[in-house]
Amino acid sequence: MAKKTTCISQFCTAIKALVTRLLFVAHGLVCIWRATVSFPGNSMLWFLMIPVVLLFVETMVTLVYNKGKEWGWFCPSVFLYLFCTVPSIWFMEFSEQDRRLESMSSARAACLNATANSTLDDDELVVSLQSIGLDLTLTIDSSTWVLGLEQALVFLLILGRWLLPTNLKDDQLSQLLLSYIGMAADILELLEVFEEPKVIRNPVLTFVVLMIFSLSLLQFTVVFTALPDHAPSCSVTCPPGKDCRGLHCCNPEIFNIYTTIILQDGAFFAVRVYLFFVERVFSQGLLFFAGKNMLVIMLDIYRIKALFTNDDEEDDQGEQELQDTVTTEAITVGGMDNQGYTKEAP
Repeated sequence: MAKKTTCISQFCTAIKALVTRLLFVAHGLVCIWRATVSFPGNSMLWFLMIPVVLLFVETMVTLVYNKGKEWGWFCPSVFLYLFCTVPSIWFMEFSEQDRRLESMSSARAACLNATANSTLDDDELVVSLQSIGLDLTLTIDSSTWVLGLEQALVFLLILGRWLLPTNLKDDQLSQLLLSYIGMAADILELLEVFEEPKVIRNPVLTFVVLMIFSLSLLQFTVVFTALPDHAPSCSVTCPPGKDCRGLHCCNPEIFNIYTTIILQDGAFFAVRVYLFFVERVFSQGLLFFAGKNMLVIMLDIYRIKALFTNDDEEDDQGEQELQDTVTTEAITVGGMDNQGYTKEAP
């Protein structure tokens, strides 16, 4: 019975790993296709298929060699998925920036505005929902394609981290997924700055925003809390009387906080403050998420301080216990009683 249960568990694990990777491949192929539509005739874009091929190889290795289980704290399938989709999003965003610049320049004259509108409508996709009983027609233009693929990217990252087998306990996984949802909302809001005219006219700023967006997605490839219970601790014993506060940086939770500050909240806050004070870009969303980033940074610093304080208290307690043990052994070996007098030999 136990063997049958184990086989069913391994089968379900393999199915979830396979389904997740198939979703990654499907979305990656759609992103590559839209990138080729944005830049027709550019055959170099098809080199983005290389991560898709590597993802198939990684899938076979995971299913056969690792029996569907993931690879610990690093997830190569998510990394390959990002390596396929993120460059495609870059191409699509730069194409959209050219379209917006063309629309802004041609809007100065009414005759050119009509021509520009007809040009921008060539890439639209009209979808009728009457076949399923809904009297509704959807018009999907290029900007809608880009936004939808970006939203699907973040959604699949969260769904993938949920479905992929990990070494996390259920409470740890649920806490991680909830934090991912907050990160996803922050990441998607950052891309809204591409609608601002001052950002549209500044290709360097567009490049910086896309770079920060790409780096923030790397957080989904690593899970610092996914350490097995039998893994050796990275802590180092601190000699008595020595300052060992620098050794606490190897704590996975502290390292995770540092990564979040550098890759997301710190970088996002810097960009939003620059847009607000230098570029004079004002919006409620920009102001709200800038305040959110600042608050998260403050809470992270407070958390780091609390972790360091707890570690120092544990070190002091351990040092005191060590001194008590040494004193007890010295008393026993020296033949002294608790009052300090030498015991008489029998």
